[in-house]
Amino acid sequence: MRAWEGGFALEPERASQIRGLVDLYDGVRHMSRCLIVASSQEAGETQFEYKRMTDASGTQPLDFVRRSDAPVGLLEDHS
Repeated sequence: MRAWEGGFALEPERASQIRGLVDLYDGVRHMSRCLIVASSQEAGETQFEYKRMTDASGTQPLDFVRRSDAPVGLLEDHS
């Protein structure tokens, strides 16, 4: 129904199944992964607060430091 910096609100009938770790999308674009908790029900909506929010980067995280001068690929000589 609406969103703000610290949370969002849904219709109560849609909100009953939502809790815990969720992914937020804007259409097909993955925006973030969030840990949410229902905070209140007011004026015909269930309000949720973000306990944690991690932006989706579109790339896999690395478990090492990539050097700025590292090669981007390997070309083999097949001659």
